[in-house]
Amino acid sequence: MRLKSARSSDRCRLRPQGNVLHETALASARAELGTATMKETVNEALRSAGAGRISTVREALDRLGRRELPAREEACQRSSRSPGWRP
Repeated sequence: MRLKSARSSDRCRLRPQGNVLHETALASARAELGTATMKETVNEALRSAGAGRISTVREALDRLGRRELPAREEACQRSSRSPGWRP
């Protein structure tokens, strides 16, 4: 998505070329995130959105790591007896 200012001195009034950007949402995000440019705002929003996912995956791996699992050989023997097992 490429956007151009309607006037070079007026950075808040954007004229869309392609996708439409919601100016109110951008202004709210800038205020919330403390960013000055559209690029900074989008990058910070993406970092924030991804941070929750990273945390969720990290917690799931930690839980898995704390579990007592059978030895690999035993787990393979159990799997081979299960229906639908493929080597």
